[in-house]
Amino acid sequence: MSVLRGYNTEKIRCVFYAIPIYISLNVILYVLGLSNSSGTYYAVGSAKLLSFITGIDIQRAYFPLSQGINAFGVVAGLGLVLSFFLYLSKKSYANFLLVTLNTIGLLLADSRGAFIAVVLTIMLYAARFKFCRILVLLSPLYSLFALSIYITVQLVFPALVRSTTSILSGREIIWESAISGLSRFSIVELAVGYGYLGQAASKVYEDYSSLFSDRNSTSEVFGSFHSSFIQTFYDIGILGLVSIITILFIIVTKADRYTKHANLYISFILYSIFSGAFDMTLNIYNQYIFIVFIMMLFAFISEVNHAKTSCENRS
Repeated sequence: MSVLRGYNTEKIRCVFYAIPIYISLNVILYVLGLSNSSGTYYAVGSAKLLSFITGIDIQRAYFPLSQGINAFGVVAGLGLVLSFFLYLSKKSYANFLLVTLNTIGLLLADSRGAFIAVVLTIMLYAARFKFCRILVLLSPLYSLFALSIYITVQLVFPALVRSTTSILSGREIIWESAISGLSRFSIVELAVGYGYLGQAASKVYEDYSSLFSDRNSTSEVFGSFHSSFIQTFYDIGILGLVSIITILFIIVTKADRYTKHANLYISFILYSIFSGAFDMTLNIYNQYIFIVFIMMLFAFISEVNHAKTSCENRS
């Protein structure tokens, strides 16, 4: 954009490097022999996604600086998306290395949902303008969309199923409990939610806690709703959910007009809402993505304010 000519946008770009660098560091440390032995899962299991793509059968990786194996997979997916668009913006060996390391991180974490979100984000980015705004507005419905995707993948590619029950790994039970729990809401809770750990405060967690009984920890933190939108609704209610969607909608609407990093802002949001359909993204429970989202929000405000100020000065 001409109004941003001369404006130091490299500091803004650094925000989007944070997650790809974090994932790359984990992969490098893992290759050097370091791992996180304090994971919450009783069994790691094999990396089904890597086995399906390459035929290589190895165990899923516990990366040394990871918050948890599933959470890391979600973050790795975002790292791959951001590194991909950073590479398109500036084709360099360093950015290509980030794409490679983040791809390895995602495959070793074996997050199939994150992989689907990456594919959808890159495929749909070309139609990012008005169509992207519609995607944001419909984001609360993506858990249903994710359910249909998972069922389809399970029927067509049974080799990707890690659990003995289904490719959803128990999410269908969690989401069914969340839907049943709606009857417990009062008017106030419907508006503003139950607060932090809404699944515990609403006692819905008790309906599916058995899914986590064979883990090293039965904490409600690990027993989240595995959907950013359901979790947001339970934590901060309709008002909170509408507020989050409004913020995302404003960023998508204004990014291409007022910033030089529209591809990064929009791809960040697209991935977050796709992956957020079946895991935590724009919630405090996934600290890495949430912190970068807050940083991105301040970066966006800075760019927009600078662009508007420049336009006013020229007029």
